[in-house]
Amino acid sequence: MPPRFPWFPFYATDWLSSPRIAAMSITEEGAYHRLLCFAWNDKTCSLPADRAALATMCKLPIDQPGSLEAVLACFETHPTLKKRLHNPRLTKEWLKIQAYQQAQSEHGKIGALKRWHGEPISGAIATGMANDSYSQSQS
Repeated sequence: MPPRFPWFPFYATDWLSSPRIAAMSITEEGAYHRLLCFAWNDKTCSLPADRAALATMCKLPIDQPGSLEAVLACFETHPTLKKRLHNPRLTKEWLKIQAYQQAQSEHGKIGALKRWHGEPISGAIATGMANDSYSQSQS
């Protein structure tokens, strides 16, 4: 499971200049933001494609005309998880952070191996050695 991050990038200028956001009521805007937060905290950066569950998550009444539809218009069917929804912009940011975190982890492993073994080691070799070194130290 990928690590979760307690924060996500929020681009105030993009939010405030979005015609879709401008057309929302303040209640719908808050509901949309809540769903983005729930998606960000999900291990797949997605939401269930269940209107009742989504209405509960974003605190909008399911029978109130228009509100839930305005919010759900910001989400699409997930490209690989057909019973899930995602926000393409949020998913893009989530994947960037996942890649950055993975690269930082790789760099840390390479640095540790270089420090303890005295020679630079890169890529998959370093990961394999780091995993071997870790598993040997845990035995």
